Amino acid sequence: MEWSDAIDEIESIDFDVRLNVVSSFSLFMRSVREEPAVAAMSQAMQSSEKALETVLEHVCELSRREIDTQYENPGDTALAVCLWLLSLVRPSYANIGALCVVGAPNCFYAWKVARLVLLPPSASASAGDMMTGQNGATEPAVASGTGGWVFNPCPLASGAGKVLAEPAMPTMAAGGRGGA
Repeated sequence: MEWSDAIDEIESIDFDVRLNVVSSFSLFMRSVREEPAVAAMSQAMQSSEKALETVLEHVCELSRREIDTQYENPGDTALAVCLWLLSLVRPSYANIGALCVVGAPNCFYAWKVARLVLLPPSASASAGDMMTGQNGATEPAVASGTGGWVFNPCPLASGAGKVLAEPAMPTMAAGGRGGA
C-alpha cells in the first residue's frame, strides 16, 4: 500500500468505524497498531522526510477544518493516528502537531494523544504506562498551577506567533466519551 493511500484509508469512514467500536483508549491504541494502513504509513514516515513533513502539515490542516460542532470531529481518529505516528518517528514534529490538535474542536482520541505528547507522564510513570492506563488512568492530568488552562502557541495556526490560552481538554468526568 502506498503511503498516500494509507492516509486516505486512515481518513475513511470505514477506518473510523472499525476503530471506534472499542470502549477504551488502550483498546483503541491496540486496534491502531494492528491496522495495515498504519503500518504502511509508519514505514513511509520512517524512510521519507517528505512523508513526515506531509503528515505534519496534514495534521495541522485537519485540525483547522471547520466542522459541525453538534457532532464529534470527523477527523478525530485520523488526527489521533497521525499524531501517534509522528510521536514515534519524530517527536519534535509530534509536539508541533499536538499544539495544532488541541485547537481542533470536538475531538476525543486525538486530544488524548496530544495530551500524552504535550504533558509527558511524571518521572514515576513511563509513556507506556500512560498508554495502557496505569492504575486505570488513560491520560495525564492538566499541569498543576494552570487553573485548568493549557496554552496553545501553535505556529501553524492562523495568527501564528500568538499564544492563546484555552480551557483544558475535557476529561471523562467533564462529560467526554464513555468508556475510559
